Amino acid sequence: MFVSGRSPEPDVENFADGSALASRLPPARCEDADHVTQHQSRSFPKVPVLACRLPLRSVASGEKQEELVRSRIAILGVLFGVLSSGCGGSVGLGVGDAAADGGAVDAEPERDAGPLDVAPPEDAGWMDADAGVLTSCLEGTWDHDGDPTTPCAAWSTCAAGTYVVQAPSATADRTCAPCANGYYSTAEDQAACTAGTCGVGTVQTIAGSSTTPATCAECAPGTWDHDADPATECAPWTTCAIGQKVVTIGTPSADRTCSPCGTAQTSANENAASCHPAAVAVVAGASHTCIALADGTVRCWGWNGWGQLGEGGQNDRGVPTAVSGLTNVVELSAGHQHTCARVDGGTVRCWGQYIHGSVDPAGGARYTPTVVANLTGAVELSAGRSHQCARLEGGTVRCWGYNFYGQLGDGTTISRPDPVEVLNVSGAVGLASGELHNCALLAGGKAICWGTNSYGQLGDGTTEGIRATPSAQASITGVAQMALGASYSCARLTDGTIGCWGRNEGGQLGSLTPAYSLLPVPAGAIANSVSIVANASHACAGLEDGAAVCWGNNNAGQLGYDGAMQASLPSVEGLSGVNQLALGGSHTCALVSGNVMCWGLNYFGQLGDGTQISRATPKSIVW
Repeated sequence: MFVSGRSPEPDVENFADGSALASRLPPARCEDADHVTQHQSRSFPKVPVLACRLPLRSVASGEKQEELVRSRIAILGVLFGVLSSGCGGSVGLGVGDAAADGGAVDAEPERDAGPLDVAPPEDAGWMDADAGVLTSCLEGTWDHDGDPTTPCAAWSTCAAGTYVVQAPSATADRTCAPCANGYYSTAEDQAACTAGTCGVGTVQTIAGSSTTPATCAECAPGTWDHDADPATECAPWTTCAIGQKVVTIGTPSADRTCSPCGTAQTSANENAASCHPAAVAVVAGASHTCIALADGTVRCWGWNGWGQLGEGGQNDRGVPTAVSGLTNVVELSAGHQHTCARVDGGTVRCWGQYIHGSVDPAGGARYTPTVVANLTGAVELSAGRSHQCARLEGGTVRCWGYNFYGQLGDGTTISRPDPVEVLNVSGAVGLASGELHNCALLAGGKAICWGTNSYGQLGDGTTEGIRATPSAQASITGVAQMALGASYSCARLTDGTIGCWGRNEGGQLGSLTPAYSLLPVPAGAIANSVSIVANASHACAGLEDGAAVCWGNNNAGQLGYDGAMQASLPSVEGLSGVNQLALGGSHTCALVSGNVMCWGLNYFGQLGDGTQISRATPKSIVW
């Protein structure tokens, strides 16, 4: 029977495992559901024990925390009282109004009550005086002294010009180090410094610091960073000399490299991209120039109105152009408007103007090389204005072409399309041709000459107009070499001096006076000549030291300087290492170590530089 306001006696059996008890307990709640945890009772596993976990920082004060703890202990005491009554006979549920149905009264615990859950302190931090708890150092701070009563200190700042050696934490400060020499940083707390020096191929214009990089500029064109030291100036590239070629071009970070040209090759200019076959001979006509190369071929340039360039047409050429079909050439000669080549083996081929049989009896021009008939065994060639001569093995001489002035030496003035033997000449060791006369050099330094003699150019002491039959010249002795011009003659003597005779209106005798001479006149004060060449109205001599001097007409700068003829015979400026000289009508060329340099009149491109600009200064030709 139930007593009003009383709870019936609990059934101890039903509480053995706590299952029934659990059904009788009032529901537990926490105001903050995020902090609800449930625990199992050790005596009654099915009885949930509610714990309301509140954040430590939500507690306003120590007094409120203490009050909350006391409330939770009271609730736990009621629970343990109920559980302990299971062993006796009745269970006290606490004071309260009876349920409307006479059942037990549910005593609801405080909603925020629960066991106190205090988290263990961190290794480092500081004691929050308001909360009374140890608090971890915030981001950006650290426990600088290990004293929980003092606030955490802010991390050190690595200023510009330094970098972070060690990153900070709650227990360690940030550490810094200055940027090394040549490195910089521009902002705080940089993980590393940046290289601030000038790189390879540059030069420093303004020095850098720990907070600014150096100001740099690329090496100027034609220079390179030769020592990788930005504080020193860039050095000029190496110059590849004439006779060398460029292997690698220069850059701001690398020098130009060079290599010598191969055998029988050369380069015409400094820093040449490639080498070419070396020239072995150079000749000049009135307004054209030709060279023989080491590979046996020939190139010509200048005026080509009569096909004297041999390239198959009549177009003028301002640069060296290959002569068609010629190989194995060992010697060249050039007349006024024709050219001839001696081929290995002694045959001769000619091209250009045909005048009275100078090239071919058919007449007209020949635009490509044509074999000269009935001529073998040639060892030397010499060309006049419109005639051609060849010295043969054994010392005889043959000539062909124009003969109005007896220049063929056959005793007549009849032009010949085929070579005829020159009379009274044997044992010749040298040969020279002028515009309208010729001389053969004999053993012992004597000479024999023939052709026109209106100015005494034959050297016999007279001005007899025509000498169609050669005669020895008693006044010409001690001759090592001869060179003939329009109406004058010159001889290089064995002692290195030079004497000239004949016409002299332009100073071609090497002296400003007289107007003409029947006997040799010394050419200036030349005493060390090794070669001599003449044409039209100027002459030149090569000297022992590789220099060259010229004299005579200088209307186009063909003497190598501006102005009129000078008695002092100055050396051609910018010319050295001369191996051979060649004279045209008003231009001059020199062979120098496999290259060719020309100067003077250039109206037809006879200087070979691709222009029509005349000049008094020698310039190398490229082919």
